[in-house]
Amino acid sequence: MKKLLLLLFLIPNLVMAETCDISIYHMSEVKVSQANLSERITSRCADNDILHFILYKDEPDVKNGDRILFRVKTDFCNFNKTITFDDEGTNFNLACVYKDNRK
Repeated sequence: MKKLLLLLFLIPNLVMAETCDISIYHMSEVKVSQANLSERITSRCADNDILHFILYKDEPDVKNGDRILFRVKTDFCNFNKTITFDDEGTNFNLACVYKDNRK
């Protein structure tokens, strides 16, 4: 019975993933280099982490935000898991299970 209780307490801790937050405050940060954005994401995230990507909208470049969000989603999200994104409001949000699909 004690072993069963111990397992019940340990299993959730083994399954929980870390969260890696990536925030881009200005579109000009991304324009400098797509490789820079990829490097930033890969350096902070490990497989099966929760990737939380936020891109704050700049009025002149709002249409490019959709492209960036799509690129991050296709390059760094596990498509076997739930992917949520929101492009309404003052920023673009993306949350997914991290997986480097560029390999």
